Amino acid sequence: MKKYFIILLLVLFVSVGYSLEASVNIYEDSQNSIPSNVFGNGSLVYLTAYNGVSCCSSVNAEVYNIDGKINVTLIDTKNNGFYKGSFVVGSDATNDSLDYIHSEDNGTVGIFILFTQLSNGTAEINIDYGKPDVVNVTGTFQNGILLNWTTSFDKSGIYRYLIYRSENNITDSDLIYSSKDTSFRDKNVIDGKRYYYSVKAVDSVGNKGDFSEAIYVDTPDVSPPNEINDLFAKGISGGRIVLNWSKPYENTQLDYYLVYRSISSNFSNVSYYSNISSEGFLDQNISDNVVYYYFVISVDRSGNSAKMSNLVYASSDATAPKRIDNLAAYLGYNGTVKLSWKTDCNCSFRVYKSVFPINSIKDLEGLSFVETKEMNYSDKLSSSYYYAVVAFDEFMNSANISNIVKADPDLIAPSSVKELNIVSDSNKKIILSWQPSSSIDLDYYAVYRSVNGSVQIYTTTNKTEYVDYSVSNGQLYYYLIRAVDKFGNEDNNTNFVNATAIDAYVMLEISYPANNSQLSQDRVAVIGKTDSDSIVKIKNVINGSVFESDAIVDKNGLFIGYAPLGDGFNGIEVSTRDVSGNEQKEYVLLNNKFLQTSHVSLDSSLENLKVVVYNSTVNNTISADPAVITELARTDPNIVNEKNNIENYITGNTVPADLSIPFIVIFAVILSIACFVVYKKFLKDKVLYNGIKKVTI
Repeated sequence: MKKYFIILLLVLFVSVGYSLEASVNIYEDSQNSIPSNVFGNGSLVYLTAYNGVSCCSSVNAEVYNIDGKINVTLIDTKNNGFYKGSFVVGSDATNDSLDYIHSEDNGTVGIFILFTQLSNGTAEINIDYGKPDVVNVTGTFQNGILLNWTTSFDKSGIYRYLIYRSENNITDSDLIYSSKDTSFRDKNVIDGKRYYYSVKAVDSVGNKGDFSEAIYVDTPDVSPPNEINDLFAKGISGGRIVLNWSKPYENTQLDYYLVYRSISSNFSNVSYYSNISSEGFLDQNISDNVVYYYFVISVDRSGNSAKMSNLVYASSDATAPKRIDNLAAYLGYNGTVKLSWKTDCNCSFRVYKSVFPINSIKDLEGLSFVETKEMNYSDKLSSSYYYAVVAFDEFMNSANISNIVKADPDLIAPSSVKELNIVSDSNKKIILSWQPSSSIDLDYYAVYRSVNGSVQIYTTTNKTEYVDYSVSNGQLYYYLIRAVDKFGNEDNNTNFVNATAIDAYVMLEISYPANNSQLSQDRVAVIGKTDSDSIVKIKNVINGSVFESDAIVDKNGLFIGYAPLGDGFNGIEVSTRDVSGNEQKEYVLLNNKFLQTSHVSLDSSLENLKVVVYNSTVNNTISADPAVITELARTDPNIVNEKNNIENYITGNTVPADLSIPFIVIFAVILSIACFVVYKKFLKDKVLYNGIKKVTI
């Protein structure tokens, strides 16, 4: 039964006696672009009101039906009396979060808006909750899947149709398209698949009809599977070849594979195996050492064949390699054993070991193994082991078990040394000596040293004595000597000896020049050896003048220096002082006869060689002992340049390069002073002249 809603508007005009009708419009969208006066269940109703005059920030709209009313607030848009608002109509219970008016199907809802006593407006909407009629759908495959359906009916009019598609049961989530026509062509389909379709009609107020009866359409399968591109072939034991590949993509379903084989790379003579159902094939019908070529083609259930796969080739051999019969075991250092064998097979090898005897290949079952391509293997022995080796060729054909070898570890330590003696030498060294171990498999002796309680291996030696030069004066040292055999076994000797290092002597040996040498030159090189880190000074007194310089000392104590010579007998004093303050002096007596007069000016620094030579014509004296010079340069290359400078100075051939700098500086200073004196004199003359001129004026 149709229900009527009455909108009553009563406005009393006190001043003029009449009312002004405002404009009220109804829309179905928030942009107020789609006007409507029919609404479905749960629809939002958007309304606007306009009276040309802004009276207030908001006005009240009374929305009526036969059961009652609701108040809807319309907000002023600040546009000369233009107001907007919305409410919901529906058959459900009131929704407290929205302005909601209850209404039944086919009813009407009235709207009354009072702006002022002089202005009001009214409107009316109709309610339609009814679903559109269900359509009937047909479909065929025509350049895609073409759907047609009957026209639906609804009193509010049909707005559009919703098309749904699925590969099984259709639900609301399977919507693929919306159309205002009664046909649709679906081109987004794959060959060889079955698709289900259904259509819903939607009326002009948004009411949706029910799903139509679902139909299905099969697309023809005309697409072949993808070609295989990862075919792999390998020869295996027993004269067989195995093929493997991955399953290619297919839009429907793969049916089987065709495996093609030939002994020619151009497949001039080809055979094939059909109805292969899995992604693999084992070819057992082959001959030894013959190369076979393969490719594979996949076929789907519609009979479409893929392109040929990548080409592969392989060969195999059913003949097992020869048995290894020369396996040998050698005991090594520190409890190790080295196995070795020989064969002409290009094989890999599995090395088995067991604490129990190995008599046949059955005894290898359950044993772990190590695989290697080398014909040797090293192992650590913790007890006695039996070893066997089995060769495998590239096709994994296995040889029979090798000969068996047994390795027994040497875990017995050598005998200890005897009569360990220690002597602290006065020149900062400690000397150790002992009686040798009596073990026949002795390898070396380990020298342990302890300083401040920390004991560790200091060095090793194969002699029965050791001299420790790396000691500090006054420090107490403890030593222990242990014998070690060829298998790394070490005796457990714990008998320490100790001594305190003494530094009461510094070595000094002069190798050049020899004492009482006859010379004819104005300077001489002095070469020798002392303790490392020592300071060596070379001194000569000529006519009451003392000439002293420091020699260069390398890290091994070799030194080289020089001394000027006077005419006649010269007593060259060479002194050294080590870091402990020990001093030593040696003297060399030389008889010298000058060829020409010369003048030598020296300072005390050999490193810079600040020497001015005025007249010098002498022989090369450093080359008199080339072996010593060569050893000195080889031992410490950093002093080669200094040695060359000394040699040049001694021979008088050239002045060292670094001496050119002082000469330039001195010359520049003298020139500057001369210029300054001349300039000052010029200024003085100019002032006097100007002064006289001023007096004249």
